[in-house]
Amino acid sequence: MAEYTSTTSQPAWVQPYAQGYMQQAQQVANMPYQAYGGDRVAGFTPWQQQGYGAMAQRAADGSPLMGTAQQTLQQMFSTQGQGATANPYGPVQAGQNDTMVQSGPGGAPVDAGWNDMQIRAPDPTAPIRPDTNNTMQVTPGQNQYASLDNPFIASQIDQAQGDVVRNWNQIQMPGFDTAMSRSGSFGNANIKSMASQGVSDLQKNLGDISSKMRFQDYSQQQQLAENAVNRGMQAQQFNSGLQENNLNRGMGLAQFNAGLNESAAGRSMQAQQFNSGLNSENLGRRMQAGQFNAGLGEAAAGRNMQAQQFNSGTQDNNLIRQMQAQQFNGQMGESFAGRNDQMYGNNQNRLMQALGMAPSFAQQDYNDIDRLVQAGGAYQGQNQQGLNDAYQRFQESRAYPQQQLDVMGRALGSFNPGSTTTQQQPGASSFAQGLGGALTFAQLMRLIGG
Repeated sequence: MAEYTSTTSQPAWVQPYAQGYMQQAQQVANMPYQAYGGDRVAGFTPWQQQGYGAMAQRAADGSPLMGTAQQTLQQMFSTQGQGATANPYGPVQAGQNDTMVQSGPGGAPVDAGWNDMQIRAPDPTAPIRPDTNNTMQVTPGQNQYASLDNPFIASQIDQAQGDVVRNWNQIQMPGFDTAMSRSGSFGNANIKSMASQGVSDLQKNLGDISSKMRFQDYSQQQQLAENAVNRGMQAQQFNSGLQENNLNRGMGLAQFNAGLNESAAGRSMQAQQFNSGLNSENLGRRMQAGQFNAGLGEAAAGRNMQAQQFNSGTQDNNLIRQMQAQQFNGQMGESFAGRNDQMYGNNQNRLMQALGMAPSFAQQDYNDIDRLVQAGGAYQGQNQQGLNDAYQRFQESRAYPQQQLDVMGRALGSFNPGSTTTQQQPGASSFAQGLGGALTFAQLMRLIGG
């Protein structure tokens, strides 16, 4: 039987790469499994653990606020309603006015008094004589320190000059001595001239101090003498004025005495007229007293009638106040009961409102715990992202050899790996079977090359 065989192969320069690819593929296939040694899942953070613990504790213990609300409800259910409060002031009793007004009697009649006062005119006898002011003579004062030598001037001059001398002895003279010593010669003309000038200035200053202070003291003594002369002239002028005042008072008193005589005569006539008027006034008062007594009797009768009318009105007022007090007590009792019921109802309403708010306040405990768990969850999420990133890096490093092998396989797959085809008819020989195996290997290489 005839056989037909066709063979194709890769270029010679590609075959070394294909062999290297097969060796690397064998190494990758022989690599053992590498398990990931790190953590895959982030654990609970301390805040989550604290929150879940607090949530479990809160669920086990319950809310103290809800416990208080439950006790309050039980107390409300087991307590009867409070009755109306009684009037703490008690019933008001109307007072009775038992005072009876008694009309006063007419009283004793009024007698008119007699005015026995007689005015007598004084007898003008002794005229007023003027007093001469001969005692108040002003003598000018003398300054006991004027025209005297100042006992302190010498000590003051010595003190002022002593300051200058001390300055010379303690400062200037030691300075000249020091300059003489430093010059190396005790006969230095310039230093001697300066020292002589200093002594001259010292003597001049001492003389100026003495003359200026003594002239100042002389000026003060002169001023004191002038002041004494001025005071003497003022005293003479004052004494002259006193004499003129004495003459003026003498003339005025003479005129006053003449007026006294005329006034005495006039007062005598007025006294006679006054005494005559007293008699007429006494008669008039007696007539007025009689009329007044008659009026007292009529007034007493009128007051008696008014007292009777007042007592009758007092009894009527007592009855009216009694009725008003009873009505007031009834209104006060109803008012107290109504206000007490209203206050009790308001208190119960406020209590029920507070109890209705208890679950919301109790739920706030879980809200705070939930916020804590959420904060811990944020930290847990960040930790989980770190674990995921580490696992992703591990997978990338483990898949790196396979990726490199795939790169080389894709490059080799662009070339024909080669094949051998044998045809025979009929039947199959051992040689044909070998060719079939070679064909199968070539197809496997194509598949690996991709």
